[in-house]
Amino acid sequence: MELVKINASYLTVRIPTEERELWENLLVQAEKFLMALPKNVMPPASIGCPQHAIFEPTHSLCWIYYRPYNQYRLYRMWLEGGSLFFRIPVGGLILMLVKGKEEFNDELKKNLREYLIREYPPKGTLNFDPSKFPVELYPYQLRAVYGAINYRRAIISAPPGTGKTEIGSALIAAMPPNWQVAWFTHTRTLLRQSYNRLMKNLREPIGAISGEDDFDPRRVTVAMVQTVTRRGEEKNDPAIISWLRSLDAVILDEAHHAPAKTFYWTLMSCTKAWVRFGLTATPMREAGEEEVYMWCSISPLIVEVSPHELVEVGRLVPIELVIYDLEGVVEYTRTYRNWQEEYMDQIVRNKARNYIIAAEAIVNRPTVILIWAIEHIQHIANAIQALADKYGIEVKIAALHGDTPSQERMIVLEQFEKGQIDILILSDVGKEGLNIINLKTLIIAAGQKSKVAAIQRVGRGMRPKKWGYVRVVDFYDAGEVTRRHSFKRVRTYQQMLPIARVQRLPAKEGLQRLIDELRRAEFVSLL
Repeated sequence: MELVKINASYLTVRIPTEERELWENLLVQAEKFLMALPKNVMPPASIGCPQHAIFEPTHSLCWIYYRPYNQYRLYRMWLEGGSLFFRIPVGGLILMLVKGKEEFNDELKKNLREYLIREYPPKGTLNFDPSKFPVELYPYQLRAVYGAINYRRAIISAPPGTGKTEIGSALIAAMPPNWQVAWFTHTRTLLRQSYNRLMKNLREPIGAISGEDDFDPRRVTVAMVQTVTRRGEEKNDPAIISWLRSLDAVILDEAHHAPAKTFYWTLMSCTKAWVRFGLTATPMREAGEEEVYMWCSISPLIVEVSPHELVEVGRLVPIELVIYDLEGVVEYTRTYRNWQEEYMDQIVRNKARNYIIAAEAIVNRPTVILIWAIEHIQHIANAIQALADKYGIEVKIAALHGDTPSQERMIVLEQFEKGQIDILILSDVGKEGLNIINLKTLIIAAGQKSKVAAIQRVGRGMRPKKWGYVRVVDFYDAGEVTRRHSFKRVRTYQQMLPIARVQRLPAKEGLQRLIDELRRAEFVSLL
């Protein structure tokens, strides 16, 4: 076995075909850990042919190397000149050595570890001194920083409101002062927030790459992943490619996006950046295609901060979870061709559901309502206005979506925080990265089943409040698919969030209570 090439992204080794035990063992481990198979795709072993059940390098279609599965493999294997070559992502190699160490051939494991350790940054490369950092970190933040520094490559899982930017800033402060560091993000809102907070925390000029013509790299640079990929991969911009290859360290905000093609290409292009950190509130809890991409491009999950730690120090508030059960209220009257049709019928255009949302928003304002389909904004706004007019209640409503200009978005959010807006309807621009303090009630009107989306959405409402909690409203929907999705969302809340109280109400009973509250508010307004 011989090392051919190694950099911060990939390791390539050559194994002569006669060393069958080595290459067969490596192939089995790579196939086990580095296959990003979607859930609806059968594993290659299940379609094996008897004549290919034995590994033969001359058989290009041996069952474990069935070509149609190449698109799902994050490693590469090829035969050349009597030897098998393997190209393995460094993050994936770390994963295999950690999770599959008992199954590795001893000689293979020893050689791979030696190749890795020879290039891997030694302990002591990063040093963090809290006394020299301008922000006082909470104990859980310090634990996250030291845990990540210890490994030099780490996924850090921490709930929304943890102060992940402060953790990332501290990691940068721990790096040698001559290192080139990239902070990657995926929205302009997050880029602007990260830019301002990094400049405040690190007290130095910060570079930015955010558009076709914007290229202002500094020692620390905040960059939009989509821009970097478009200019680097699609347009082969030499300035972008050279910059990526010059980086000593990378930090990826919202690291659960690493499976996206743009993110993966950008990270794997940083061939000098041995030090890699990913910050996310929602790493996948089950092994799947998304998790494999994140492991291979950055690292396995190393540091995890519990929401309960943040509640103890006052950084988050617990939630009061209110579930309205729509069973029996909304009839499942027809067969839908697909789940999208059911979604629009049972969630977006569902009059009973929208009126419960509207009544909740008025009674327990200030309220943020999170939606997915843009059409939903108008249905909810109409219901709110109808109830407000009927009961003589003055409410101020605003809505933000993906097409809202950045400047207008900032103004509306500031007005909501100051109490000048009572009800704010947000599309998925509010799912990630927004810090909203002034809300009493968060209504998850969007439905859907995604664990990531569920935690990100509820996380918007868990910052400290003067009420000492946040009221989170969701639904058990009535459709066949949407009801399954709602059960999955609620299980996610119960497993992963600090819940103070759960209240489940039949929709008719719950709506009647809300109407009674609206009537009381109407009576009070007449006094």
